[in-house]
Amino acid sequence: MALLRNQYLHRSRDIAEMVSGCNHLIIEEPNEMIVPYLEEAGFFTVAKLRSCNVDPSLVTAMVERWRTKTHTFHLPIGECTITLEDVALQLGLPINGRPITGGGALDWDEECQQLLSVIPPKNQMVGQFVKLEWLKDTFAHVPNNAAAEQVQQHCRAYLLRLIGGLTNVSCNRTVLCMYGWLYIAPSILGMFIWMPYRGLENAIPQQAYQDSMIWTAKIALICFSTVEWHQTDRVKLQFKLLQEIPDEPENIDTLHCQDMRGNHLENWKDKHAAWIQFWNERRSHCLTGQPIHGHPIPTEEYMVWFRHNSNLYLSALHLLRDPRCSVAEEPTQPSHRQRRNRPRLPTPLLLLKMKR
Repeated sequence: MALLRNQYLHRSRDIAEMVSGCNHLIIEEPNEMIVPYLEEAGFFTVAKLRSCNVDPSLVTAMVERWRTKTHTFHLPIGECTITLEDVALQLGLPINGRPITGGGALDWDEECQQLLSVIPPKNQMVGQFVKLEWLKDTFAHVPNNAAAEQVQQHCRAYLLRLIGGLTNVSCNRTVLCMYGWLYIAPSILGMFIWMPYRGLENAIPQQAYQDSMIWTAKIALICFSTVEWHQTDRVKLQFKLLQEIPDEPENIDTLHCQDMRGNHLENWKDKHAAWIQFWNERRSHCLTGQPIHGHPIPTEEYMVWFRHNSNLYLSALHLLRDPRCSVAEEPTQPSHRQRRNRPRLPTPLLLLKMKR
């Protein structure tokens, strides 16, 4: 009789067979009539993903390594982060152009009528957001004889659902997993892949490289209320440049406290005007430095600084030691003061009987 009856259900089986978590459906395959518009918008590549695998253990490990101050993962070999290069080559999304910003004081019924030709019922909208299920039911099928304008409306509804699927928790975890398996998983074998896309140029669509000149830009990434720092100067090895000791990171803690809740009338274009201008000057903020020939590795000077300024391991050092190599300490006799302050234990009932 087998002791581990439910082994086929256990997580260890997935690890042994290299099965990475569970599968999440983002969206169904797009109708061929809207594909040209998806290509024009730059979303066709990511639409082809449709589903994605999530490894909760890998996500947890990476989240524990994330530092909001530096916008990087702190690993024993140094810092690394998700960059515009990863977004362009993994998801095929456009990374160049105007920032996603504007004001929220709009007539949303009018906007929906203009862009979708239909106004959602009140119970299908939450503030400025349209429920994805309503979009799916309303725009389920594109008529065969649909005019160009109607096809565009179906494409806009598909894009709303696609973006909604990409920004949910499951897909955020997916992007993190894709990054983790490319860069970090090989470190289990004693190596860290700083440039995982080298040698894959023939397998990646060439249009994904069209904005490669700004991959290294140290700039702010903007989406309405959200401003995040693209901290490339701390991860130069990902671009095959010598990593110097980086400058103090930009403090944007106050921006991290802002979101859309209660600010639906805020004009984010005006509020973040300085950051938008910084983004508009992105080409002048690209990295410069000494190229590395051969396999990129951090310098000894950098690692000395990094070890002093970061935590290489999540556990306390004494927990990482092999207990078989530790020398057992000799038991010491308690001092007179310790004996005097030791709490008096109740006398066992058996001893009370013996005293009689």
